[in-house]
Amino acid sequence: MVRLLLVSDLMGFKHYTGLICYLYEKLHADSTILLGNTISPSIVRQLVENCNMRVYGVLGRYDNASLASILIEVNGLLECKSIMVKDVSIYGYGLSGCEPRRVEKIDILVSSIPGRKYTCCTKCSDMVDRIIEYLKPRLIITGGCSRSCQSGNTLSPGRASNGFIGLLNYENGEYVFNEIDLLRVVETT
Repeated sequence: MVRLLLVSDLMGFKHYTGLICYLYEKLHADSTILLGNTISPSIVRQLVENCNMRVYGVLGRYDNASLASILIEVNGLLECKSIMVKDVSIYGYGLSGCEPRRVEKIDILVSSIPGRKYTCCTKCSDMVDRIIEYLKPRLIITGGCSRSCQSGNTLSPGRASNGFIGLLNYENGEYVFNEIDLLRVVETT
């Protein structure tokens, strides 16, 4: 089983890094996936160096080359690239403008924005829909949704800047998604 911490739209809020580190360790996550709009490269550096965390990410509309550089440095940039976390294939598509590459098997596609058809919140990009239809992943995880949501095989953790992240347990094509309300975690710790 793979356990992924899903974080979208940190918007440079560095005060969440300690809480994310705590949850990563407490929940025994295998990796953290940043779903765009992280903004601050120092957040990635803190998660990797201070928390010994495996971090992967795609770029959002507010991310720039400095965030891409730090993700490349930690071997975590997922733009039009597939990685394996344990036995689960994860493919990333953000806003870098990269050309998608065909891969044999994709269990999970992560994107910084929802599609128009493949969404659980606001409709956004038909380009994301085309990538999904081309690659045919089993599960789609998007950033760009203000609250956590799920519709069919598409889900979003909600915006960290609004107090939401997610935990995904994935095994053999089956998954369980849990919303994590950061304010409740703070109240109980």
